[in-house]
Amino acid sequence: MLTSLHRTLTNIQTGYTGAVQSVPVPVSFYNAVVLEIMQKAGYIGDYAIESPYHYRVAMKYFDTNIPALKKIQIMSTPGRRMYMSHRELLIKFPNNFHFVVILTSHSYTKVYFSPLIGGGSFPVNKKIGILTLREVLKLRIGGEVLFSVF
Repeated sequence: MLTSLHRTLTNIQTGYTGAVQSVPVPVSFYNAVVLEIMQKAGYIGDYAIESPYHYRVAMKYFDTNIPALKKIQIMSTPGRRMYMSHRELLIKFPNNFHFVVILTSHSYTKVYFSPLIGGGSFPVNKKIGILTLREVLKLRIGGEVLFSVF
């Protein structure tokens, strides 16, 4: 998972330094989630499937070739995983201005009440997944810090 994600982030970084309009990135589930998060945050333009193996990601520029992001810093690598608790995230990123993507392995249980099944309740366990720094701080959880964007 991380190797494909690192290649994706490197391609996007190289695309911005080379001032190209779009770059290819490998297709994977985690890449799609990260591209969706980066698109919502305004760091990349649209992306679409170009072939069964590649997405085509459109770079986003302001005015005259000013890129939407300056640098992508990869925090967790396959040889050095970086896990942080909620408290450590508050210390490392105190002002919440950084755009940080975090993979959480935490799960939470929500209890649903159903009048149709005799008024009983049933718990549903949900994995949270890949979140931004603000979402993680809001939920007061930690996780593996994947990368940050400046």
